[in-house]
Amino acid sequence: MVIEIPEQLKNKDFRFILLRNNSKLPVEDNWETTSNYYYEDEKLLEHIKNGGNYGVLAGPGNLRILDADDVEFSNKILDKLKTLKVQTCGGTYHFYVISKYDINHTFKEGEYRATKQYVVGPNCYAIDKKKKHEGWYKIL
Repeated sequence: MVIEIPEQLKNKDFRFILLRNNSKLPVEDNWETTSNYYYEDEKLLEHIKNGGNYGVLAGPGNLRILDADDVEFSNKILDKLKTLKVQTCGGTYHFYVISKYDINHTFKEGEYRATKQYVVGPNCYAIDKKKKHEGWYKIL
């Protein structure tokens, strides 16, 4: 699989951050405010070309991400949401939505990421040593 930003996220209002190779961790310290890139940015594209992962930033362009960490909850809502869905390396899902609701929430089954948070981008390969997960972030 090739790491690349999918068509659904190629929007000049959306922003991305640089993540380390095979990792969920940011490369740059100030990713929340200044170190983020639009999908055609040369630095981002060069980073991806060299095997780096990228993260999708919640907030810009009203892009919100439901990060469903619970397998049972993920499976319950999988067919109910008609939106971009990405299966994580842990087998749960990220659901991408456009919404003006901009308050972050953490709940038992995951997080609603509305602003100044990110998820690993689709088509990336990550190793999560804490959760003991490893694999691709696959678009459904």
